[in-house]
Amino acid sequence: MHARIVSVAVLAVLLTLTSGCWVLDRAVDSALSSAAHTAGNRVGESVGNQVGNAAAAQTTAAMGPMYQQAMMGMVFAMAFNGGGYAMNQTTYKPGEWTRWNIPNKDEKTTVLERAYLFDDKEGNPWWKVKYQLPSKDGKDESLVVEALFDKTNYKLLRMRQKMPNETEGKEVPVSEQTYYAPPTKLTKQSLEGGLKGPASVTVPAGTFSAKHYEFSNSSGGAINYYLVDTVPGGTVKQVHVESGKETTYTMELAAFGSGSKSELGVAP
Repeated sequence: MHARIVSVAVLAVLLTLTSGCWVLDRAVDSALSSAAHTAGNRVGESVGNQVGNAAAAQTTAAMGPMYQQAMMGMVFAMAFNGGGYAMNQTTYKPGEWTRWNIPNKDEKTTVLERAYLFDDKEGNPWWKVKYQLPSKDGKDESLVVEALFDKTNYKLLRMRQKMPNETEGKEVPVSEQTYYAPPTKLTKQSLEGGLKGPASVTVPAGTFSAKHYEFSNSSGGAINYYLVDTVPGGTVKQVHVESGKETTYTMELAAFGSGSKSELGVAP
């Protein structure tokens, strides 16, 4: 059951980033409705519809918190795990933010924003991730997630979210076993081996003198990173190329700065 829930969550987030949040809504509704329908049928066949409906409701309620945790964990993983590797990035300072353009094949663009908001009274950091998704009808298609992490490890302590077209943030249940999987840190030798050299890179945020790194990926293609020390997080551009030289995924820095604020009502 747990594996199926996580798989549905991963699929839902991936579909959301490529097609918009209406896909996520349908995926969630479909997954929960299917589980409820199955439970209802099995019990209802033997003891009647009323008992079956009660069992279905319990199944749906039990899936809710686990689904939310899995989905929001994926939102953070996709925002910070650029190709799965930690490219010796420049750290963010409290209040600093970066905004990225992620072009899609249909010529629409997803905008990703990530920000280090502040530390709580115990020194644990609050982070914000925001996806502005392409919209079919001009409605607000932004997904905002703000999460508090343990300063000593990658344990998640608290989380709030605002789904598209919601007017305010809501609390997401967080269990004692919820951890964020950070990107893999490469060795010094691996970074030296992947360094292609200096490169001039022009992105929406400007033109930068960057260090260009290239590594192979599992498809036989390559992942390219362009790093600049003066930008929070260090990366100004990522390009994923599949075997055959087809670019499948690009992130370009659109803007960066300081003074980021919570959108979901959290405070130091």
